[in-house]
This record gives sequence, C-alpha cells and structure tokens, in this order.
Amino acid sequence: MHQQNQELLEAQVALEVERQRYQELFEFAPDGYLITDTDGKIQRANHTMSQLLRVPQPFLIGKLLTSYVAEPERRAFDDELNRLPQVGRLQEWVTQLQPYGASAFDAALTVTTVSDSTGTIVSLRWLVRDITERKQLEATRLRATLAEMTNQALEAEIAQRKQLEQELRQQTESLHQANTLKDEFLAIVSHELRSPLNVILGWAQMLRSRQLDETMMARAVETIERNAKAQVKLIEDLLDISRIIRGSLHLNIRPVNLVSVIQEAIDAVQLAVTAKNIEIRSVLDESTSLVSGDSDRLQQVIWNLLSNAIKFTPRQGQIEVRLEQVSSNAVITVSDTGQGIDPAFLPYVFDRFRQAERATTRHHGGLGLGLAIVRQLVEMHGGTVAANSSGEGQGATFTVQIPLMAVRMEPSEAQTSIPEKTNAFALHHSLSNVDVLVVDDEADTRNLLTVVLERAGATVRSADSVNEALHMIERSQPDILISDVGMPEQDGYALIRQVRENESERVGTIPAIALTAYAREEDRRQLLKAGFQLHLSKPVESTALVAAVVSQVGRST
Repeated sequence: MHQQNQELLEAQVALEVERQRYQELFEFAPDGYLITDTDGKIQRANHTMSQLLRVPQPFLIGKLLTSYVAEPERRAFDDELNRLPQVGRLQEWVTQLQPYGASAFDAALTVTTVSDSTGTIVSLRWLVRDITERKQLEATRLRATLAEMTNQALEAEIAQRKQLEQELRQQTESLHQANTLKDEFLAIVSHELRSPLNVILGWAQMLRSRQLDETMMARAVETIERNAKAQVKLIEDLLDISRIIRGSLHLNIRPVNLVSVIQEAIDAVQLAVTAKNIEIRSVLDESTSLVSGDSDRLQQVIWNLLSNAIKFTPRQGQIEVRLEQVSSNAVITVSDTGQGIDPAFLPYVFDRFRQAERATTRHHGGLGLGLAIVRQLVEMHGGTVAANSSGEGQGATFTVQIPLMAVRMEPSEAQTSIPEKTNAFALHHSLSNVDVLVVDDEADTRNLLTVVLERAGATVRSADSVNEALHMIERSQPDILISDVGMPEQDGYALIRQVRENESERVGTIPAIALTAYAREEDRRQLLKAGFQLHLSKPVESTALVAAVVSQVGRST
C-alpha cells in the first residue's frame, strides 16, 4: 500500500507538471487560443487572445465569440458554426474579428470539437491567428503582379496604338473621300425626296380622313401615283447604289434568255473594246439560257463585269465570256488578262466605296461601286458572285451563278420585254403549291408578307417568335422559311441554328431566307454562314421577294 501510494503521488506530481506545462503553452502561445461551449460562449481564453481582442481575460469568460466578430461577417460566422457538428473541424476559416475600441482585423480560425465518452460534443477548441500581415503581403504581391501585368498590357497597347496610328494615317485620305461621297449622296437623296414625299403624305392623310368625294379621291390617287413614279425616277437618275442602300431596287421578273442578255451587253461595250484593241470572245451554251429575272438588271450585271474587265485590261488584251450549266445553275464567267487583284484585297472587292489603290482610282476614275451593284443584283436574283485572281498582273475571273428556271421553255419564248400586267400575272402563279413559313415579331410585317406571297399563289403560315416557328415546323415542314433576324428573346440566328440541328437526311434541308433590316456586308456574311441560303434587306420589293422565293424553292427541288 505504501508503494502504491508513493506511485500515485508521483503520478499526481507528474500530472501537475504536465498540466502546468500545458497551461504555460496555452497561456503564452503566440496565437490566440479559446475554449467555448457548443454555442460559442467563451469558457477559457489565453493571454494572446486577450491582447488580440483588447479585453482582459476575466472579462472574456462567458461572452459569446460572435460578439467579437465584425458585424458584416456575423451571419456567415453563425452559418459556419452551425455546420461544425457535421464536419467536426474547420481549418483556416477566414473571418474578421472586432477588437474593443480598435479596427477589425483579418483572422484565420481553426476549430475542432471535443466530445465526451458517449460521443456527445461538449466544447469547442479554437486557434485564432492574426493574418493581417499575411493579407497585406498577399495584397502587396497582388499589386505587384497586377502592376507588372498592367505594364505589359500598356506596352502591348502602346505598340498596338502605334500600329493603328500608322494604319489610320495610311487610310485617312481614303476614308475621308468615302465619307464625303456618302454624306453628299445622303444629302442629295434627302433634298430630292422631300417634295414628292410631302405630296404623297398629304394626300394619304386626306384619304385616311374619308372626307373626299369620288372626284377628289381619284385626283388624290392619281397625284400619289404620279409623285411616287417621279420619286422612283429621281432615284433612278442617281447612282444605282442609292437604290441598293435604300432597298428600293425594283425587279421586273419574267423568263430571261441569258444568251440574248450577254450578247446585248457585249454589243454595249463594243466601242470601248475597239478603242483599246481588246479581243473579246464568247462561248455560250444555248441550252443553258433561261432564268427567272429582270433582263435589264441582268444585262447591267454583265455590262458592269465587262466594263470592269475592259478598264483593267491593257491594250491588245483578251476577255472571255462563258455561259454553261453546273447542276441547276446557269454559270456566267467573265475572265480577263488584265492587272489582276491583290489577294489581300479579294475579300473586299465587292464592298461599297472600296478600291484596291488610290492611285488606281485616280487613273481609271469611278467610285468603286460597280462590283457592289453586281453583287446586290445577283443576290436579288437568288444567285451568287465570286472573284478570283492569281495575283497582280495575272488577270481576274468573276463567276456568277443564277438558278435556272424549274420549268423549261424554248429560248424564243423568253422576251426581252413584256407588259407589266403580264409580269404581274406570271408572279401571281409562280408560288402555287408552295408552303411558306414567315417568322417576324412585327404583326404589320407578317401581314404584308402574307398578302404578297398569297397573291403569288403560296400557302402562308406565320409565327411571331422562334418558339412558335419551331412548333410549326415540327408539326409540318414548310417548303421555305422566311425569317426576321432582330427579334426579342431569341433572334433569327437562334432559329436557323435550331432548325439546322433538328434536320435529318430524311427530312432534308429547308431553304431559308433572312429578311432583315441588318443590311451590312458583315451581316450578310454571318447570316449565310449561320445557315440561311439568302439575305434580303428591308424594305424589299414584292417582286424581288417572290423572285427570291422562286429561286430558292426551285434550287431545293
């Protein structure tokens, strides 16, 4: 018993020494230590913790640790504390503590649970570390990194700005002239259209009042029609590009013999060909001659391409015009042995107001609009035009593709001109048995397109949103889709993307026309790339719209 008492005494002494050692470690540790109950009420706090919170140790006992958390962090603190029983330990939990009478500081908390023999959590142990200096160091390093990145970005921007400034200096003269031309054009259009528009608007308002007798109504209609025709004549007297920009270019659709059109265009430029002693050769396939279109405008296309070839072909050069059939298209090729096109300029050759070199412009004259007109007219006929050149000094080739007529006729049946009533009659029957789906968020536009297409013989369904259109296509596939681009919620790009994704080999591709007020060249390219077959700019003539639908329905068959 004496030996057991002695061993017990020694154990108690050792335990006291260990307890004292733990107390010293707890009390004088460089970090703050706390013991709280499960609600966060402080039961013990060491000296460092007292210094961090600037509260004497005795006054910390019994206080909730939450009361020393900065106000903006308290809700998050309570949320973390509530989930502690599930996780058992939170490591490096960063929050802000609020010392008494001082500014809040960043603190990293590590907290673990303490359980009794039954596994019940009875208390929490906290390690509190002031990380203000660490945060400051991280902030300093971040600022240094950002400063370095900023310096690099500034250097890159300065280099880019220098390059842009150099490019801008080189383009200033060209851009100034182009802007001047466009400004002058808009001023002329505005001035010349005011008078007839004033008369048309005035009589239209009087007609709406319904207070005119039959004589005055007839006079009003006659005056409106006369001024409307005068307005068209004014525009036609200006550059063709003005009508293209306004979207008011009118097509007289009828069967056209391309052989006659090409021969007439060659005859029209014969004087210029003779003056430069240029040899012009034509290879025309008589069996590939009939298309649906405007013979005058198609002749203008060929004339512009020939004039362009003559302009850039030196004396005693050669020009060749070919007409052949490729698949269901008539393909017209105009090639020359002229100065060619710089490959860097090829993507812009059909842009308005663009020419390869200013010196060339001054030497040959012109505003750089001919090829832009060609592209617009060809696309209004449902076709495409492309340019190709091996480089400067190696000539150029322009290729036009226009859909052939679905119904074959003898070339002699295609007249060079027919009365307007006959043309309207032909359009009236051109879309028989064609199911058209029109998508536009504007009711007036849907109604107008429905009337125009139904008068041409089509069966028309309309939708005011992408979702409604997709439901209609799912129920019954149309022969062709005509869609606006700018619509709320989902636009025309979203529609064509979903239509193309849902198509299968069994169903086949639905021809699609984008009819939109987005009329820039980049808009056209993006829409064609997205999946539309054709881009038409608003406003569009009824005959041009019907011709476009005819071309696409014929192509799909």
